[in-house]
Amino acid sequence: MTFTICRSGVDPDFLEVWHESERVKELFAPFLIRKFPKSFDAIEEIDRWLQEAEWKRARFSAYRMIALRNHAAGEIFKKLEKKRFSAEVCEKIVEELKRNGYLQEEEGAILREFKRGYGPHYIRLKLRSKGLSADLVSTTITDAMQEEKIRELALKFSYGSDRASKQKTVRALQRRGFDLDLILKQVR
Repeated sequence: MTFTICRSGVDPDFLEVWHESERVKELFAPFLIRKFPKSFDAIEEIDRWLQEAEWKRARFSAYRMIALRNHAAGEIFKKLEKKRFSAEVCEKIVEELKRNGYLQEEEGAILREFKRGYGPHYIRLKLRSKGLSADLVSTTITDAMQEEKIRELALKFSYGSDRASKQKTVRALQRRGFDLDLILKQVR
């Protein structure tokens, strides 16, 4: 017995399994498959092929995302789910990426954003938008670190010594997510 598969004419998320001129089964496969094998000897072989195809496509997508820029685990998971891979495959891929050390940790993301000149309020919002825990921000970034970064940025954003210029500097630092009381302490 030989079986062939093709995309469903009614719903493109399904594959139809055919034996001679009779449709035998429908399989759910919402992800993109470019090439189908010509035939299979058993339906179990089709199931194995479909699982392997999903795994390969999801893995390729995940590694491609990582190659473009660093991602958090939650971010990769969401993007893979958006591409309509199964949750089980997404979890396995994320675990593999964690095991291989390709996913960025929360603490590393916090320090990277801080070095770029952003304060804890901005970093919390950015981490939440990426699906990361923002609880580490207050323990990772101390007030002393903030004060030093504020001093550094205040020189960069200083527009003069008059009152209006200082207000402009304070607003610029607030937009970057620093604490107002620490800003006011540093910008006199």
